Amino acid sequence: MEVCESRDVKGLYKKAREGIIKNFTGISDPYEAPEHAALDIRTDLLSLDQSVDFVIKKMIDDGILSDNSAPRVSNTLIETVTDEVRKEFENLKFIDVNVEQAEYIQTLNQGWAYPLNKFMDEIQLLEVLHMKTLTDSNGKKHLFSVPITQSVTKEEREALKDEKKVAIKCTAISQDVLAIIENPVFFDNRKEEISTRVFGVRSLKHPKVERIEQQGDYLISGSSMRFVAEIKFNDGLDQYRLTPQQVDD
Repeated sequence: MEVCESRDVKGLYKKAREGIIKNFTGISDPYEAPEHAALDIRTDLLSLDQSVDFVIKKMIDDGILSDNSAPRVSNTLIETVTDEVRKEFENLKFIDVNVEQAEYIQTLNQGWAYPLNKFMDEIQLLEVLHMKTLTDSNGKKHLFSVPITQSVTKEEREALKDEKKVAIKCTAISQDVLAIIENPVFFDNRKEEISTRVFGVRSLKHPKVERIEQQGDYLISGSSMRFVAEIKFNDGLDQYRLTPQQVDD
């Protein structure tokens, strides 16, 4: 009671003791302590910050809150396929990407782009451009500010639009199929919007903007992507291109 009265900035306890306020808990009305309290915070002994920490820890321990400070280590998305399946992939129509795009594929297949697991579709691209976030399959938003897309020309779109699967190769580094786009879809490559929203300029003096302007007029995505090869650039740096799990270990 002494602690409650010392914190009474409105003077309610004083009025209760003077009889101005009737049936006041602890003064003119009994205080009924809970027999089995879910939480007992000694605010007379703890500071405000300590009390808050006490409540948050209890809620985390009881599963009411999740601890977002716990590290998340993404697993590699590269799968092992049989020789028969690999032969099937080798016979698919394919897009021959440049080395920069192969680096983006490696970013995806190693798990560094979590929760992204394919080239962005139009909705994902627009969310990244306008909100700087990417929503995962559980509805949780993650900070994400860099579009990861794959462009195609009008001719490539016409050649691939009826395919159920499209292979991705980078013949500049190997003849291997790196990934498979399943159920491909095509949409406009918003070059101006991507350049201005990501880099704040449209000038061709910006090297990335220049490369975006040289891309095809369409972007390709799909219902999913399968990553079927570990990419090696053979530039003396492959040993440093570690997966999240390897870094964590």
